Amino acid sequence: MRTRFLLTLILIALIGGTACNRSSKPAKQSIFMKRATGFAYEVLVVMDKDAWKGEAGRLLYDQLTAPIPGLPQNEPAMRVTYAEPFQFNGLLHYVRNIIHVRIDESLYTKVSVHKEKDRWATGQEVVTLNAPSSRILAEYLEKQGTSLVAWLGTFQCAAVCSGRDVFLQRYGRFLLSD
Repeated sequence: MRTRFLLTLILIALIGGTACNRSSKPAKQSIFMKRATGFAYEVLVVMDKDAWKGEAGRLLYDQLTAPIPGLPQNEPAMRVTYAEPFQFNGLLHYVRNIIHVRIDESLYTKVSVHKEKDRWATGQEVVTLNAPSSRILAEYLEKQGTSLVAWLGTFQCAAVCSGRDVFLQRYGRFLLSD
């Protein structure tokens, strides 16, 4: 009887610990987080369509897809995917790299950048750019846009290199056998 009670208690604890997170808490506070989807050096830009088609969007796209220096042929630094804010839901929340651009004159007085790690998934980087207007955002991107791209590239390099290190730890003895 006592064994049956303990097994039932353990079963209830396991079910409770692995149940879906149905609360309104952000994913960071849940017990289990999903892994980020997508490949290294891919970025999802979430931005208003008018701003994306305008000067700020072109500048951001050009900086994200600028050729990597030192390669024998032109290769873009990032692969860019675009989504409008109303499309940014469901599976798109789990993309590895997200740049979310918000332009609203009534909410923002200057450009601000907020970087967040593991917002909706593990291994994820979310950069939020807030600006009062497209013109001011374009001016900011002309001055500081390359540092944003360099930061995303550094994060990707760290993720790829750590994966390589884990791979070598696990399987290196097979690769380096004499």
